[in-house]
Amino acid sequence: MNTKQNEIKYVDHLNPAEKKWLHTKPFGNYNYKESCMRLRDFSYIIELLSLKEDKVTTLLDLGCGTGWTSIMIAKLAVEVTAVDISDDMIAIARENARKENSWPKGKIKFIVSDIEEINFKNQFDRVLIYDGLHHCPNEQKVLKNAYQALKPGGIILIVEPNKRHQYDPEAQKIAKRFGVLEKGYAPNYLKREMKKLGYKNMVRFHCSYGNNKPVREGVGPFVKQVLRLIITRLFFSNNLSQVWLKAEK
Repeated sequence: MNTKQNEIKYVDHLNPAEKKWLHTKPFGNYNYKESCMRLRDFSYIIELLSLKEDKVTTLLDLGCGTGWTSIMIAKLAVEVTAVDISDDMIAIARENARKENSWPKGKIKFIVSDIEEINFKNQFDRVLIYDGLHHCPNEQKVLKNAYQALKPGGIILIVEPNKRHQYDPEAQKIAKRFGVLEKGYAPNYLKREMKKLGYKNMVRFHCSYGNNKPVREGVGPFVKQVLRLIITRLFFSNNLSQVWLKAEK
């Protein structure tokens, strides 16, 4: 099965509601829970990448999909180069960027390319891989390309599904329907691969799947939230918590 070709043709196999979602993501009423999750994630991305610092001027967004992360980052006056393997996704991304009128506030360059094959050298202050690595057959190539793309001292942030994702019934349904990869990662595996490439100061963050939502007032909800955090982090971090990894070149 050629999963890359299936990624390229992914949009062709969506129903009308799903295609409409691509033009409104992360907003719209197609998937309310996902909207909430994506917007929470984006606030963490801004903070962990320190995108409001004056020295951050360039960012590479790998596996950008419909470009919503790129468009929102560009509004922070950061120059964004956004890459995706699907020309249909990039077409939607360009259309969404024009609607948002984001180019006057920041610059976005959209590129159709396999992120396993890109060849940037010491060009970017930041690299973001958000929910795209797990669709790639060879994540080592992507991590190597990202490392080469970073300037010395630059920072990468990777946000990917946990190890259990590849066995999740919903993920398997998507993989079967579209013929795409739906992998998951243990954080220690990604750390090992990144260390081989030269990444340093690697840190994992636990800020996913609602663990950081506002908690209702009261002793019961507070205790429940604390126990949930402790149990998830100490015993099930590979399987119940999203993988957020930050590292430097």
